[in-house]
Amino acid sequence: MKISPVLCLLISIGVVALHTACAQPPDRATNQPASKSTLRPQDLSASESQALSNLAAMVNEQFTIYSLQTQFSPTGRDFRGGFPASNQDYSYQIVQVTSTKVYMTATAQQPNLRSLSAQVFVLPAASRPQAYQNSPINGSICVTNVPSQLPPADPGEAIVAEPPCPNGSSSMGVFYPSNRKE
Repeated sequence: MKISPVLCLLISIGVVALHTACAQPPDRATNQPASKSTLRPQDLSASESQALSNLAAMVNEQFTIYSLQTQFSPTGRDFRGGFPASNQDYSYQIVQVTSTKVYMTATAQQPNLRSLSAQVFVLPAASRPQAYQNSPINGSICVTNVPSQLPPADPGEAIVAEPPCPNGSSSMGVFYPSNRKE
């Protein structure tokens, strides 16, 4: 079953809204310089919103795979909803997979679009009490503050429950897996 892009976006916005209501911003230093969030999801164009929706779906797929296999998918071939197809606006890629992180990108193919990145982290045990419902993993999506054909930089490893986006980019939300079993 393929999930419609509109439904994915609504799910993404709902997860962000739920998380925003239940979590506080990090108060400790991270391994990346913090970037002040200047963008909101409603500031994105239709193409950028579609890329955000596709990355949110990829984050959710990685949550599911990690919960079943205790590892991340390096290719996305095992995504139930399929891997997003590249088009004239964006190309999608799983750039890096380690035992503690997966870094994925939606790279703009047009000079007037922003690029995005998504990360899913295995949180260090010391950071889990600050995570939503003491979650062992989380995900985040960053978008460049200005149009760019380069995605936001890889944020490195997470050392806090809610790692900020690298300089030059803004957070589109921190995501946690749902507690329901599929």
